[in-house]
Amino acid sequence: KQPQPPAPPALVSAPPALDGSDEQTQKAVRDLSDTLLQWLTPSEQLRKWVILVDNLAMGKVPVKSRPFNVSIPAFKVTGSEQQPVLAQENFARTTPMVNAFVKLEPTVLVRYFRAWSPLLNEAYAELGQPGEFSDRLIEAIDRVLEVQPLNDSTINLKQPAVYYTFADPEREQASDLEKL
Repeated sequence: KQPQPPAPPALVSAPPALDGSDEQTQKAVRDLSDTLLQWLTPSEQLRKWVILVDNLAMGKVPVKSRPFNVSIPAFKVTGSEQQPVLAQENFARTTPMVNAFVKLEPTVLVRYFRAWSPLLNEAYAELGQPGEFSDRLIEAIDRVLEVQPLNDSTINLKQPAVYYTFADPEREQASDLEKL
């Protein structure tokens, strides 16, 4: 008789409703990643994750209603005041966040997604968007996968006001997701 594979660990059960779901959500995130847990924002977690996915599907990065808050090092510029250039250090600014997501166990994520889908669909419906949340999640994943890495070693900037912009108009017209 062949030994049976070990049963998968129990998931944190989905809460009965969106309202008041934050405690269960925090337990589930703790089950997935201590790193992500330390970055969680305090309330409306499921709704914020759905908003994040919806925004990513549109190529946007939400400024408000983020489900987590990661301290990202300040944007750096080299070159001169007349010819500012994007500093190479900027390419590593989001590495801790990316690494935390890459380390998540896909099979466990799928199990959580299936178990929590009714609440995710409910939060998605609150946004007034048509269709299912799972379809929007696939759109967001596809959008992230479409982002092309920058090939240039020197990326010129300009500073028309307080913030820097890309000197190349095509690069400046890229989505917020592509810029991030």
